[in-house]
Amino acid sequence: MPRATALLPDLSPLRRHRSFRLLWFGQLVSTAGTQIRLVALPYQIYVLTGSVFHVGLLGLFQAIPLIALPLFGGVLADRMDRRRLLIATQSGLAATSLALAIVTQVGLTELWILYGLTAVAASFSAIDQPARGSLVPTLVDRTDLPAAIALNQMLHSTASIIGPAVGGVVIASYGVGTAYWLDAVSFAAAIGAAVAITAPRQPLAMPKSILGSLM
Repeated sequence: MPRATALLPDLSPLRRHRSFRLLWFGQLVSTAGTQIRLVALPYQIYVLTGSVFHVGLLGLFQAIPLIALPLFGGVLADRMDRRRLLIATQSGLAATSLALAIVTQVGLTELWILYGLTAVAASFSAIDQPARGSLVPTLVDRTDLPAAIALNQMLHSTASIIGPAVGGVVIASYGVGTAYWLDAVSFAAAIGAAVAITAPRQPLAMPKSILGSLM
């Protein structure tokens, strides 16, 4: 029995720290929504073009911001209040998903629009990740940090299973537009959680230049 218990995740950070609990559940919902979008976009582009090449280009428009911008996101996380930065990035992601839902609903599904919105969403995600990652250690005790990090990894694994499964059912039953609407609505949980959490004031790093921070 003790050996079986050791295999279970340590949920103590969720029990002990209200702000971490709010952030965790909010991110679980929004990340599952994001996974729905990541299923819907390639499917939509393949239906529009019938081309695996155009589907592959979608990965390029995601990869460039995700490679280029996280360092800049780290600089912003040092210079700004991380909770407010998280609210801003999650709101930007929600707006991008809302735009995808609207253009799909009205039939403005030009490839350049879909690629452009994909790049915008990836840019917000690249800035969101450092803000969220650096916020977590301020919400839990140092002794709970390893368990909190493990719970975040479990969050992404769980959302990566739930989101595509739900997305497939939604797309087959109601269409791609509904999948985007679900993704947009899911960010309400993350934004609401970020607004409700209480994070200690952080010392803001203000070097002479952004370039200095990047270096």
